[in-house]
Amino acid sequence: MLAALVDFADISITKEHSMRRLLFPAGLLAAALLVPLISLFSAANASAVTFTDTTFADADWVIRSEAVTPGSSHTFGQDTTPGAGNPSPYRRMTHTNPVHPMGSGSTFTTITHERETWSYDPAVSGAIDHIDISMDRIVFSATVGGQPSPSSAVGHVFRIYQDGLAFFPANDPRAFLSRSWENIALTNLAGTDFVTTTSPGALNPDFSAAGGVITFGYGRSNTNTAQSVEVITTHGIDNFTVTVVPIPEPSTLLMIGVGMVLLGSTRR
Repeated sequence: MLAALVDFADISITKEHSMRRLLFPAGLLAAALLVPLISLFSAANASAVTFTDTTFADADWVIRSEAVTPGSSHTFGQDTTPGAGNPSPYRRMTHTNPVHPMGSGSTFTTITHERETWSYDPAVSGAIDHIDISMDRIVFSATVGGQPSPSSAVGHVFRIYQDGLAFFPANDPRAFLSRSWENIALTNLAGTDFVTTTSPGALNPDFSAAGGVITFGYGRSNTNTAQSVEVITTHGIDNFTVTVVPIPEPSTLLMIGVGMVLLGSTRR
């Protein structure tokens, strides 16, 4: 049975001298090399930092900034109503935009929510290669002048904060109107994929080891362009996850490269 599992050495004897040459099968040597390579990849992946919120306790979140026209208002907080979340609890928000106080023009509500305890320091945890984000979202209801408005959307954007500046992904689909829970995911976001919401300031966040501490959050907004009637939207967020993937150390990349070269040589 052992002979069936492992093809043992081929022994060759020359006229000049006798020697035994043990030739390991390529498959066995490849497997032996793959073990440390897998360990190296696992170690690199283990260095990723993941933040997740599935309960949205009020104490964990703060309003980072807000822009509201006179008369507009907003409410927000954890909702534990059974069956309302995905699953419950989740964070529920309502924006109310009345008729413009001057009688004409738009009213708006823009609110950003930050999880301040979610912080990543590139100087301590390493320069960032990319960021992955995922969250569930829903529009529970929207009314215009007291009448249901199924076509009314809610503005949404993922945000990161660094050195007093706010940034968001340029490719973030910023408006949604789904009346059932839907997932939105953005992956492999490099520093150059973000643009600033603060002017003047840096065009992109600094993902290098010299960059400042980064925190995470999201924004929600609504605008009333009807002018003559009130607009109210109620919406939610659940299962918010942010994964920060650092750049592998040069020594790790070197060891992986050497291992791949050795693995390739066994195939020849």
